[in-house]
Amino acid sequence: MRAGGAPALVFLQVQTSPLARELLRLLYVAPAVGTWVRCDAGWGLITGVEKGSGAAQDAPSGKVHVRLRPSLQAEKVVLDLDACTMTFPGKEQVYVCGRCGHFASADQNAVLKKHGPAAHGGVGNTVQARPGSKVHWRHGPQF
Repeated sequence: MRAGGAPALVFLQVQTSPLARELLRLLYVAPAVGTWVRCDAGWGLITGVEKGSGAAQDAPSGKVHVRLRPSLQAEKVVLDLDACTMTFPGKEQVYVCGRCGHFASADQNAVLKKHGPAAHGGVGNTVQARPGSKVHWRHGPQF
């Protein structure tokens, strides 16, 4: 479900009508290996899915393993759908675009020299360094 539809999703979740339940079922998108996902780290190819024990049938749960930018400079990330975090395995620091907050990488140059010019025209490039390999996302993944 796209982040822009969040208010509609909340509205549907509190409805008790059969039509609302059917709409939620039809809107549900489960992450699947071989499909693409957009997250705060950019676009990536899903390489693995660990099912969670989430009780909600209308929202993904568990962990999704992603290979970011596979044709350029591949980078592994694990999206924890329950904790709302991204983990860059084996990395000591993560860099987040200080302008939009919608791009993260363990490679500072990927944020400043690739994302910055492509997304912002190189204007006002800043980076936020976050210690550790895990960051909370600002925008949930879009499957």
